[in-house]
Amino acid sequence: MAEGNIPALAGDPSGISEAALKKAEEFIEADEGAINRLSGTAGNVTTIVAVVMSVFHLYAAIAAAAFVFVYACLPETRGRSLEDMEELFHTK
Repeated sequence: MAEGNIPALAGDPSGISEAALKKAEEFIEADEGAINRLSGTAGNVTTIVAVVMSVFHLYAAIAAAAFVFVYACLPETRGRSLEDMEELFHTK
């Protein structure tokens, strides 16, 4: 530790040089910038995950609704001939 900083340890801030104060301020500002960048990145990742999960749940809901529609509204065609299906789906 440099001698210019020793009075600060004893509680006397008047012994700290301007250059040391400026260095300390620059260091703190650099740290704050890094923290802000990290928290911004974490926020972006969280937002992306939330959007992806929302899209997934929307797709899952549409797929479930389509399954219910097909199961409930469309008749079974296994074992029927094409002529039988033509009669079944024929609309006048």
